[in-house]
Formats: sequence, structure tokens, C-alpha cells
Amino acid sequence: MTLLNFLRDLPAFERFSDDELMSFVNCAVLYEYPEGHVFSDVENSGSATYLLVNGRVRVFQHDTMLDATLSVHE
Repeated sequence: MTLLNFLRDLPAFERFSDDELMSFVNCAVLYEYPEGHVFSDVENSGSATYLLVNGRVRVFQHDTMLDATLSVHE
């Protein structure tokens, strides 16, 4: 599956035109992260937007896991 097709299937992107989606795809950079990678924390909120294409992400708040494990295509 291409990134363009992946985005077309996401409800958040359903109103985007093909040109808008292609602009997004052309700016996107795909990365793979190891298990246990921390994307942001209280000290470093980050300045990027992440889309989970494959895998799982656990969400914690103040050292407590929230009732949220996000997963895609597993």
C-alpha cells in the first residue's frame, strides 16, 4: 500500500483532494523506530506530526499508562 492510498483511507484525510494529499506525501518522511522509542514527553513536547503506518504505540500520562494502545495494520 502506498502512503497516498493509506492517507485516503483515514477519516481525517477524507476531505482532502488528491493534489492536497500529494503535497502532504511529497513532504512526508518515513521513519522506522525501535520498540520503546519515546516520541514526546513532558520535558520535550516535540515539533513534528506523526502518523502511525504500522505497529503499536502506548500512551502514558505522568508515568501511568492510559487506557490507550494505538495500533495499525496488525
